[in-house]
Amino acid sequence: MKNIWTPALFLLFLVISPAVSTAESVGDLQAARSIKVVLETFVRGESAQSVEILEEVLDPAFSMTAVLGGKVVVFSREGFLGGIAAKKFGGNNNPLTIESLEIDGPTAAVEMRIEGPNVRFHHYATLAFSEGTWALVHSLVTMTQPG
Repeated sequence: MKNIWTPALFLLFLVISPAVSTAESVGDLQAARSIKVVLETFVRGESAQSVEILEEVLDPAFSMTAVLGGKVVVFSREGFLGGIAAKKFGGNNNPLTIESLEIDGPTAAVEMRIEGPNVRFHHYATLAFSEGTWALVHSLVTMTQPG
């Protein structure tokens, strides 16, 4: 009589293994959706020059490093929001394109473009998952002219 346990265990492994990887990818998919909402809210807040909207998605430790005209400028959360409130930043209403997203546990790295007819912003952003929500922690941004 043949040993049926080896093939049976192998089949059981095949059935269980995809479920484990699917569960992990479902978690990543949910995180990716949440992160996309955060990024869209960030762009909407910048476009509307709304401190209130941006406060929903910026971590208390948020900072932005901007490379503008060959100079590196670092903005604290307060400095960035102050520039938004004073209408020095934002107001462009350009579409968001997410180039890449990498999730590693409670952190995520995103490369995104916000591009319009007159200006192109290229962001490398870091987000963190804390207290049940994703928040933008840092953005390194360059600004160029299209074309």
